Amino acid sequence: MPRNQKEGINARLARAKLAHGASLGSKPLSATPGAQEWVDQKNRDNPLIPIDTRVRYDLLTPEEQDSWRKAVAFAPLPDPATRRNQVLLDNIIGFITACDWQYIEGGKHDGQWVNRRYPNKIFDSGRVYDRVDGSYEYFPVSSPGNDPEGIALRHETSGGGTWYTVKPNAWTAVEDTRRGRRSARASIRFDKRRAKRLRYEVLERAAKETR
Repeated sequence: MPRNQKEGINARLARAKLAHGASLGSKPLSATPGAQEWVDQKNRDNPLIPIDTRVRYDLLTPEEQDSWRKAVAFAPLPDPATRRNQVLLDNIIGFITACDWQYIEGGKHDGQWVNRRYPNKIFDSGRVYDRVDGSYEYFPVSSPGNDPEGIALRHETSGGGTWYTVKPNAWTAVEDTRRGRRSARASIRFDKRRAKRLRYEVLERAAKETR
């Protein structure tokens, strides 16, 4: 092969294989793990047994398949509306439990709510339908003005009335809102630019004084 011609990869592999075989002396390649001859000999000595990989259902007769389909109860896909309804109910129950509300049963104020943080107030009930149990879940409702502690709940609907939810009257911190986080990031960027400008002014003043 001319000196300026690059040896191909296949030629290099073949040459390496021959060199490897020569270095083994009288040991055949079929006895060398990893060699192609060794793989071929292994396949000849241990032929693969054909396995039927079909599932058991495919092996059943049509009558057995029909019986199997009737015996197995296929669970329906979860309804997104039902899932949202259950999450809302869990949040409501957790909130009124954490805020220590007491439900009044019987008497003049049957179905209303009281809380020790409001010793002289009685709150009306709101309700949400439980799509799973087929019943209603009740909770204390109030306007934010009548609930300075923010421990009662209120209904909130969209402008078109296409959806509603239940939210607490608790005040939301400005920094927890999207607008508040955007304002905080802008404030950080402004502080960085101001610090950079001040450093530049100090360096510029020092340079003028040394002239």
